[in-house]
Amino acid sequence: MAAENGSARIGKTVVIRGEVKGGEDLTIDGRVEGTIQLADNRLTIGPNADVAADLSAKDILVMGKVKGNVVATGRVE
Repeated sequence: MAAENGSARIGKTVVIRGEVKGGEDLTIDGRVEGTIQLADNRLTIGPNADVAADLSAKDILVMGKVKGNVVATGRVE
């Protein structure tokens, strides 16, 4: 299911363990453990998200729970 702005979405009931890489904006509402790399894109951690991962993206917006390193070349909110 695509989000309003055309980004990819990981839903509330989805659990991912491992490495997530992509070339498009991503919104996470589920659980991710591992690493997330979106070099030139925006990563949104939704209010229902539970993320235990190292994050690397152009811009990162955190509304949910994150445990790990957060690195952005642009902006972190």
